[in-house]
Amino acid sequence: MDKLKLDIDKKSMLTIKKGLDKLYPRSRQVNRALAQSLKQSAKPLKAKLEQLVPKDKGLLAKKIGIFPSKRNTKAGRPSVYVGPKVIDDIKNPAEYFYILEYGFNPGGGDVTVNGLGLLPKVAIQAGSQALALLEGEIYKTLNKRSMKLFGKKLK
Repeated sequence: MDKLKLDIDKKSMLTIKKGLDKLYPRSRQVNRALAQSLKQSAKPLKAKLEQLVPKDKGLLAKKIGIFPSKRNTKAGRPSVYVGPKVIDDIKNPAEYFYILEYGFNPGGGDVTVNGLGLLPKVAIQAGSQALALLEGEIYKTLNKRSMKLFGKKLK
């Protein structure tokens, strides 16, 4: 499997951190701003996952979305997930994303069905694009708040 390489500009991240602290005095406000930026930057991942879902699983592709995690990370920051929403009206259990992704053992027998392994492919193909978009989305959110409070942009 190919590796995903991430490059983060330290100066840019320090500017973002200072801007967040200055513009959002409470942690809840910072988390809301970060979650909003994370959702916007995850759009390339969603599009790539929809594209990679097999054509015969059309209902599944329509259910793919971006949604926030219920709990923050250990560092107290939000995260988002890209994947299908719960599908209750499905008649064929093989349509479930988990089963498609990781494979299954039908009927508890000895035969196993291999999973598609779409998530690593999505991370490799669209991960760097989403990460590059994240920095711009955070700056956009910070500048919007800065204009509202101070009448000038951060950068």
